[in-house]
Amino acid sequence: MPKIRVIPVILLKNSSIVQSRSFCRYQIIGNPFKAVERISSWDSDELIYLEIDEPSTRTSTTIDLMSEISRRCLVPLSLGGGVRSIDDVDIRISNGADKIVINSEAIRRPQFITDCANAYGSQCVVISIDVKRTKENCWEVFSHGGTQSTSRDSIEWAREVVDRGAGEVLVNSIDRDGSMTGYDLDLFQILIPEIRVPVIPLGGAGNWSDMETLIKRTGATSVAAANVFHHKENSVFRARKYLFEAGLNVRSPSLTEFNLGQA
Repeated sequence: MPKIRVIPVILLKNSSIVQSRSFCRYQIIGNPFKAVERISSWDSDELIYLEIDEPSTRTSTTIDLMSEISRRCLVPLSLGGGVRSIDDVDIRISNGADKIVINSEAIRRPQFITDCANAYGSQCVVISIDVKRTKENCWEVFSHGGTQSTSRDSIEWAREVVDRGAGEVLVNSIDRDGSMTGYDLDLFQILIPEIRVPVIPLGGAGNWSDMETLIKRTGATSVAAANVFHHKENSVFRARKYLFEAGLNVRSPSLTEFNLGQA
């Protein structure tokens, strides 16, 4: 049985790392290069970097940043933000990405998912889905950084992106983003059993017990978080140690407390 993955997500805005709350409030907290060195050295299973700038504000320096991030990264790396063409995918892969993350362009042009899967394989294609609860047991898909309603049902859209070639689905709860109140268990209990590829839940983690609850209640095989991993005491090593001691099928922690203290 595959090990449960613990995956930090790092948000990049205006070339700085930010913490997010409800997709509308952003606090600058650090340097992207320091963050990738620190978090990947803490024995992460993978790392996801998402550029969340508006398309009109992106510059050529973005690729330079991504290249330097990948050079310093010690674990499999997924890059997202501004992926709108096969050329965009080519650039990210050639600059060190193992996977690419696509959001708004997949909604605008679903055939793009298939084009990417045909070019690089489904294992390379992660579709990011930002969702908001609109009524009981109904979560709608939003695009453009959670600002535009698509009128799409999240479960139906997740099924479609998989049918079109996505190898994984990153699902972010807008309602829980930055709340530190736990994952949206209602959402993931319904969604995960419906999707035949790995679902990566994101949004709301405030402590390691939130991750434990998510895995036990939903059968998740991956767990992602952003804000909670931006402090030394909240390392990926500590998260996986907690989950391992709770009897969950994660990789055995391999760092010593001494090494962690020096990170």
